[in-house]
Amino acid sequence: MDTSYVISIVNKLINGATVIGISLMVLWAVFSGIRLGISGGNPTAEAEAKRSLTHAIVGVILILGARGFIAMIESVMK
Repeated sequence: MDTSYVISIVNKLINGATVIGISLMVLWAVFSGIRLGISGGNPTAEAEAKRSLTHAIVGVILILGARGFIAMIESVMK
């Protein structure tokens, strides 16, 4: 089996997972923003919404960082 074929399949899977992951993180961020907006000044609900929004942002950063790391490995393997 040709290695470029395997790399192509892995790259397609990674790109798909990246799109799905970022889409989910964006939805999570929107949901967190809505929760923050309807917290009604409740400090506990506001803190939970902010924490959830922070997790969404960290998730996107991790996904993009992992994608960059994989791209770096791919460039070394070629």
